[in-house]
Amino acid sequence: MVFGGELVPGPNPGLPEFDLKQRMFSLVEACGMTYAVRGPFSIDETFNAVSSAVRGFRESGTVGEGIGTLFGSDAYPWMVADDAGGSLLFFYVTPDSDPGRGVEIVNTIVKLPEGYSVKTLSPRLSGGWDQDIAQIFAGSRTRPVWEIDALRHLTPGGT
Repeated sequence: MVFGGELVPGPNPGLPEFDLKQRMFSLVEACGMTYAVRGPFSIDETFNAVSSAVRGFRESGTVGEGIGTLFGSDAYPWMVADDAGGSLLFFYVTPDSDPGRGVEIVNTIVKLPEGYSVKTLSPRLSGGWDQDIAQIFAGSRTRPVWEIDALRHLTPGGT
């Protein structure tokens, strides 16, 4: 796991408040800590790797317009995005998160298979975003979690 490289200002997309990409950005800025999983794989493959390592991801729910939640609680939000080079999964540590569960998740996320990287984002503490993650995020497309094959049952309207 990398705890950050060169720091740059967060890549604010400047979209309406409830746009999914703007929410992905705003949660990073608001939370004390975000873990960014990056892999040169599809969002389905990245989700499968994370959900194999961390209990709870396969039983995710949703809150808002496509934000995933763990343990039936919006205290454990996560989001996904992709670009031509792979995918991102952001897991947010919120003030309402149980510190013990947060540590459990982090201890398993850092053990992902080869090809994945995990970086921490804590702009409230560090003053910026990891440069690599900021660049990838800026060019990515944020996706609702129900676009992940394993979570299609979460699609609004039950399709």
